[in-house]
Amino acid sequence: HSIIRELIKKHKGYEVKTIGDAFMIAFNSAQDAVYLAKELQERFFTYDFDGVVQIDRCLREFEMQMIAEQDDDADVTAYAALSCYLNEDQYNKSWRGVRVRVGLHTAHGEIKLDPVTHAYDYYGTISNVAARVEAAAYGGQVVCTDATRKAYEDALLGIEAKPKKDNKGEKDGLNGSSSYGSAEIKVHIPAQGALPSRFADDFD
Repeated sequence: HSIIRELIKKHKGYEVKTIGDAFMIAFNSAQDAVYLAKELQERFFTYDFDGVVQIDRCLREFEMQMIAEQDDDADVTAYAALSCYLNEDQYNKSWRGVRVRVGLHTAHGEIKLDPVTHAYDYYGTISNVAARVEAAAYGGQVVCTDATRKAYEDALLGIEAKPKKDNKGEKDGLNGSSSYGSAEIKVHIPAQGALPSRFADDFD
């Protein structure tokens, strides 16, 4: 958490809240969000996790056992953690340690001041979509919606960003439904995965 909070401050984010071991973070621009996601993955990939190697080894053994116990006729997606299919060299190079998944979405949301915490919280489809996109990622991966990609590209070109309010008319892309809090959304969300370029060769 200390690494993430350091990067939130550096990249001008606002920590809305934590949900279990997850962070909800708001930004004034998609560019800042992308920069945080990029540096976060770089920091975690290069961090020395030797202090938790035993925990990691237990998780590795559990994953391999789950794969070994699957019936030949079982749906291969029944247990499909990406790390299960890496050999030892690949695993030790690219996966050993804590891996964080990041979902990015850009839109206007409903913001309310919590009377108990006196902090601002975000409501509506924007939060549901962001949570859904994050859930689609693997550890170590960043997944962003087309709205974030376009806002980021516009920022690089000096075009003023004007994110639209989320609606239920989006088509093509990520399918299915996802629940977050008390709200359920059933829409198609254009999205794509990304990694910092320096690590791309590790996941080809």
